[in-house]
Amino acid sequence: MSDNGYVNLQGLIVGPQGAQGPQGPQGSGGTGTQGPQGANGTQGPQGAAGAGTQGSQGPQGATGPQGTQGANGAGTQGAQGPQGTQGASYLKFAMYGAAASTGSTTSARFLTMGFNDSILTTDAAAAQVCPFTGTLTDLWGAFKGGALATADVTFTVMVNGSASALTLTINHGSASGHASGGSVAVTAGDTISFRLVCSAVDATASFPRVTLAGTA
Repeated sequence: MSDNGYVNLQGLIVGPQGAQGPQGPQGSGGTGTQGPQGANGTQGPQGAAGAGTQGSQGPQGATGPQGTQGANGAGTQGAQGPQGTQGASYLKFAMYGAAASTGSTTSARFLTMGFNDSILTTDAAAAQVCPFTGTLTDLWGAFKGGALATADVTFTVMVNGSASALTLTINHGSASGHASGGSVAVTAGDTISFRLVCSAVDATASFPRVTLAGTA
């Protein structure tokens, strides 16, 4: 066998392989059909956070409508509180004197409780026993004959024969008056009367009427 060939199975001597021939022209067949879509790839890692700054706060929204009123609570009514202390009783006593000669003198004259045909000249004759313990606060005085012509008449509450701080002066030109805000303490069993003094002789100072009030 030659150095440049080899013997085939038929016993023929085959020469060395010749050089490659040029490429033949491209075939005229059409494009083949598209192959199937490949499977999805695995998800990539999350990207880094952006470096932008936070925006400014937006304006406040309008106030919403008022909600409906809630149901009343189910609490029970509390117990009744204790009764308060009883206030002081208000007492009022009317004392009258009926005498046409009241204004005939400037000397002191005295009235007692109830109707009397004459004006008394002493506290002892006019004094009546006080039936309660309390405070005398108000004094009213009036003349049935009308306004005083010339005299001013002063009424004073007498307690146990002494003048108290509760007084009333009816000036001429007036027929009545009222003194309030007094604070004369009395005790049951004390005596009370009314002293009248005219500043001048005045016939219109007749038929005096006196009313006393206080608390007990």
